Amino acid sequence: MTRAPPLLGRGGVCHGTPGVLGGLREEAAMVNGRHRRTGTEPVTAYSALRLRLVLNGIFLPLFAALTVALAIWWGSTDSDGSPSPAVLGWLTLAAAVLTVIAAMDLAIVLRRRRAEERGEDQGWGEGGQGPA
Repeated sequence: MTRAPPLLGRGGVCHGTPGVLGGLREEAAMVNGRHRRTGTEPVTAYSALRLRLVLNGIFLPLFAALTVALAIWWGSTDSDGSPSPAVLGWLTLAAAVLTVIAAMDLAIVLRRRRAEERGEDQGWGEGGQGPA
């Protein structure tokens, strides 16, 4: 029994040998930087929007309150206090960044839920080739 030669990627790095997975033959061919569809996976995958909405409802107010509390603490600290004003400034910035990320994710979740309720397509072109 002869073994198939290994698949070589960039720089001659071995990425395994072709074989059979779950009754489907592995394909080495790529289409637009993605592996070719085998026909068994969904055309579009959806994240758990309800879970993301719940997590946003918990963490967005938490991060916002943390940002405000750290900003107040930072403004009232002495230059020789512990933690130093620089550390409090960085912590305030980190909390503010997390607040902005959570707010952006909330906007995305709400937009996707509205589109889902209207029954709209998610903006993918023919054959899942990317946004139209």
